[in-house]
Amino acid sequence: MPYNSTGNPPSLTSQGFGGKPFRVFAYKSSDLVGTVAASSYFSNGHALGMRVGDVVEVTVVSTAVPAAYLGHNVGRVSAVSTGAGATVIFASSST
Repeated sequence: MPYNSTGNPPSLTSQGFGGKPFRVFAYKSSDLVGTVAASSYFSNGHALGMRVGDVVEVTVVSTAVPAAYLGHNVGRVSAVSTGAGATVIFASSST
């Protein structure tokens, strides 16, 4: 399923202060981590405040009703284009 920037954007769950703090975003989708890791997957990442080094926690769920938990992965924002998308990389993946 393609990323929906208005219906299901990542949410900012934590933000540091002082110096160059990183932010933590949470995202839940039926897209597998390989899809979420695509270049500029979060097409409005810059507008959401995503910056290089921020953490993104991705929870993958099924499309069945009720949704089944398929995995949880943590990645870091590796690239952000001003006024455009953000790319997330994952060290390893459970989905």
